[in-house]
Amino acid sequence: QFGSTTATVPSTLQGGYAQVNYYFWPEFLNGTFLAQHFADPKFTAIFRYDFARIADDEDAGTVANKEQRYTIGMNYRPVQNYVFKVEYQFNTTRSEALERGTANGVLTSITASF
Repeated sequence: QFGSTTATVPSTLQGGYAQVNYYFWPEFLNGTFLAQHFADPKFTAIFRYDFARIADDEDAGTVANKEQRYTIGMNYRPVQNYVFKVEYQFNTTRSEALERGTANGVLTSITASF
């Protein structure tokens, strides 16, 4: 026998998010490279609030692990299937870090769908 390991499953797992999007396109950009070859480009301003809570899992502490995130961002969509994103995340945590802890910062991404 190689020993035994006991894992405790938290009694509750909770989480969720709410997001608000605002789609717009300033007309003064119509003659620029951002719109020149595209039929209906869009910008999207976003605000999102996320939270996660995991009850004490009896490893490093005795309180629930909680994390909250506020995200502000801007997306540029030259065509419907492609998105260029930039956002800033503000993170807080209590007890153990679940994902990013208290690390705030900028995230960028490019998404394509078909």
